[in-house]
Amino acid sequence: MTLMLDGEPCHCGNRGCWETLVSQGAVIKRARKAIESGASSQVSDLVEHRLERVTVPLIVQAAEEGDPVALQALQETGLYLGIGIANLINAFNPELVVFGGVLSLASPFLLPAIQQAIGSRSLAQSSQTIRVEVSTHGRDACVIGCIALVLHDILSQPTLTLRADAEGRLSSP
Repeated sequence: MTLMLDGEPCHCGNRGCWETLVSQGAVIKRARKAIESGASSQVSDLVEHRLERVTVPLIVQAAEEGDPVALQALQETGLYLGIGIANLINAFNPELVVFGGVLSLASPFLLPAIQQAIGSRSLAQSSQTIRVEVSTHGRDACVIGCIALVLHDILSQPTLTLRADAEGRLSSP
């Protein structure tokens, strides 16, 4: 989903995709860019001024201590996350949106911006009834989801066995 017409290049070949604005890498890039531009931040101290070591958990740690660079990086990420969710709400009208992964660690900082964007950018009735929640599996949500899909496939077809050929492709007998 394109959110920024002339945004950063995305791995998919497009520009300004939602992923380029709300991914773990986007949060880190925002914090690093601010620090490289001269902003003072605890994030820099936490990584001993080696900005290649910046992580989302460290940004969250700094935000919990009131660091303005970390707070700004998370607020901007929450805004774009909320805009993307508002687009999904307008298209699909879900009752619930659940997010997980490493960004779930930052949920106290992301949720206010997400809610504000949803309130101002989604259809009025939908914005009043939508629930946005953090996955109970937190940063492991994606891994657990993948495991659940594999287990579902295996358990729904117990007689089907898969084998890998010499090139690693799976096939059935």
